Amino acid sequence: MRERPFRAPHHATSFVGLVGGGAWPRPGEISLAHRGVLFLDELPEFGGALPEGLRQPLEDRRVTLARAAGTLGFPANFALAKGPRWTRSGPAYSGGGARGEQDRAPGRPGAAAGRHRDGPARSRRPRRRHGARLPPPFGVNGRDCTSTVGPRGSGGRAPHTGRLKTVRGSTVPHRRPGEERMTSNRATVCLTFDFDAISIWIGPYAATSPSMISRGEFGVVGVERILRLLDHHGLPATFFVTGHTADTYPDAVRAIAAAGHEIGHHGYLHENPAALDPGQERAVLLRGFEALDRAAGVRPVGYRSPAWDNSPRTVELLLEHGFSYESSLMGKDYEPYWCRVGDVIQADGPYLFGPEVDLVELPVSWMLDDFPHFEYIRLANRLSPGLSAASKVEEIWRDEFDYMYRDTPGGVLTLTMHPQVIGRGHRMLMLERVVDHVAGHDGVRFATLATVAEEFRAAHPRPGS
Repeated sequence: MRERPFRAPHHATSFVGLVGGGAWPRPGEISLAHRGVLFLDELPEFGGALPEGLRQPLEDRRVTLARAAGTLGFPANFALAKGPRWTRSGPAYSGGGARGEQDRAPGRPGAAAGRHRDGPARSRRPRRRHGARLPPPFGVNGRDCTSTVGPRGSGGRAPHTGRLKTVRGSTVPHRRPGEERMTSNRATVCLTFDFDAISIWIGPYAATSPSMISRGEFGVVGVERILRLLDHHGLPATFFVTGHTADTYPDAVRAIAAAGHEIGHHGYLHENPAALDPGQERAVLLRGFEALDRAAGVRPVGYRSPAWDNSPRTVELLLEHGFSYESSLMGKDYEPYWCRVGDVIQADGPYLFGPEVDLVELPVSWMLDDFPHFEYIRLANRLSPGLSAASKVEEIWRDEFDYMYRDTPGGVLTLTMHPQVIGRGHRMLMLERVVDHVAGHDGVRFATLATVAEEFRAAHPRPGS
């Protein structure tokens, strides 16, 4: 190579295109710019997820891509250059002594663009403040020279040297245990999918009609579309899979695992635990384990109850079988918490709360579930109209995220979807818009429920544990 590479990707480039990835990992723009320059023109237009993806490569000079089949690393030692964002009032920095957009007052033109430059990646580059232009001559013959530029470069590095420490010969960010992810992210969004397929129709709905059962068959089509979307954006997700689905569609379940997504336990035939006796509930849990192991060789650490109904014994049973978390309760909205056992229900007195136990709850909500919004169900004793406009659901989900982002720093938003529901074309477009909206905010990441549960444990140890 005779010339150093120069890469200038468009701001519409996806996260995978910039950082690298795919089912079979391929290098992204940051690796193609190795030992050269990566130029991101109109940086705020890239959205929050893309610039933040540069954080670790800028420190390690290497990017590591982990997939189910293995881990692959690519070199990423590049110089990062960025361009301003043009607004109604001109460029972010005019160069004529005007302040940059980040200095504008809230509510004035340019304030939004300033907010887009917040977040962890911003701390990886030197701060700057704009002032009046220096009058010539400056330096030697009106130009900078080494003696004038050198001290300025040292001054820009100085604020960052204290942020790093050396561990076993390598330089890594200095953070307390459990602090890295629970405090560095302003918000977390968990995309979860309940892969019920046929089980929900022949189980709780006792369907025999080929028409109703075929609605579950469409779940496989939905999974294919969802996996493509997640791969395109480089997003992790959690799939709760019934044992019946694993036995019926093992190839689809293996594809989920091969793409690196988490697989959770969701019963066998979508049985409601509250309707089972202790022996039946235990048998369903074990049968689900066996089916997921046969299909994909996985042992889930997370559980989601079908219909979000737990029996009084469910938590103790999950503890007995080594689960780390469950996601079926609604005691909070944006914050994980510890499950309890031994609650006492009193109609003639106060509700008595039992002790917290070693099982993390990642709460859910029916309004953040696609099934009641969209699915039309007509039975002898039930009519669920469903068929909501995707725009209505999009508005609810976006507003829930916006409120959490504004008022609950470090909050976790869990969206619950079903491949046979969200997989319809216009709803997939809605999901893409929701993802783009979330990714456009600084300090936001997508994560699996298992990751969030692990981080919660590290940051919130139970008393006496």
